[in-house]
Amino acid sequence: MAETDLQLNESVKGYARLSYSIFKRQYGGRALRRSEILLLGTIFSFSSANDAASESACNMSYRKFEEKLMLSHGTVARGIKALKQLGEIRQDKSRRSGASYQCVNPPKERGFIKIDLYLYATKFTVRGEKEARYLPKSAIDVLCLIKTHCADPKGDGYFVGSVRGIAKTLHLTKTTVQNAIDILLGAKLVFRSKEGRGVNGHKRSRFTVNEKLLRRTEKNYKKETSPQSPEKRLSKAEQAADERAEREIYYEAQQRLARQRVEWFSHCLDQDSTYTKINAAVRALDISIARAEIYKPSEVRRLKNEQRRLQIDRATRMEELNVSEADLVPKWRCTKCSDTGFYPNGKMCDCYPKGGRKP
Repeated sequence: MAETDLQLNESVKGYARLSYSIFKRQYGGRALRRSEILLLGTIFSFSSANDAASESACNMSYRKFEEKLMLSHGTVARGIKALKQLGEIRQDKSRRSGASYQCVNPPKERGFIKIDLYLYATKFTVRGEKEARYLPKSAIDVLCLIKTHCADPKGDGYFVGSVRGIAKTLHLTKTTVQNAIDILLGAKLVFRSKEGRGVNGHKRSRFTVNEKLLRRTEKNYKKETSPQSPEKRLSKAEQAADERAEREIYYEAQQRLARQRVEWFSHCLDQDSTYTKINAAVRALDISIARAEIYKPSEVRRLKNEQRRLQIDRATRMEELNVSEADLVPKWRCTKCSDTGFYPNGKMCDCYPKGGRKP
């Protein structure tokens, strides 16, 4: 059984409903980006998911979108702006706690894929890899497509499809779908029947999901993120000790969340061969420049110019991957104490929520 490494993200709860048509919507020949699809599906799910005529709205800040969907601030901002320009959502900024969003053009069909958001906050061990990893968003889409079909009470408990068919449904390339299936098989999240295995990307295969592993992962997640019931009639010393422990747990969770976001974006960059090649060249020039300053001073200027050019190429590639330099630095909730709970002088920070740690 594959092991999971749950990285707590206390804001990630529930699911998003992505209708099949949302993957194929075209706007002047442009399809929605994956981040835009996920944002639109989340807004639909948290607002009028059950009633297309409902006046309910999705009340979330950019930070909540970032935490729920593991997206960078820039990606969320660009996605919301694009969805508003395309006429898919409308925004109400009158709320203090965060903007309010409603779907202008909700999907009419009943069929949809249920995306479990806790999957974005979970690491899985993939066969052949030393460390647990987050699933790429494309792998989560493929997994939830298979899972949705397997859970259909009118179905046979399995999903039958080809790489080409899945790619067409999710508006992905066949290579991306094949890579996603390989990851899911390696993590033992899905199983492929030997008797019903297609010989190539055009032939259909039979898939089932590892329901036991998914149930256990979700159960552990809910257990770790659920509020703890208070103990009754504790002494003052015990209450003080519990308060200190609760405070430590709170700040550890904030620091873990900040590090988790950095790790996610670093992982996205490391998976891109173009970025890794440019980044390696930039780092190699650091050594070359240091040596040239001692042995060949005349070469220093040329090497520094070459490094600046590569740094520009690296920044351009990061922008194409929707990752900024700020995403690679921990984003603390409290900038005064950097989520440690204490000022540099040792005094307790006042950012701890009143009433204790919140679930």
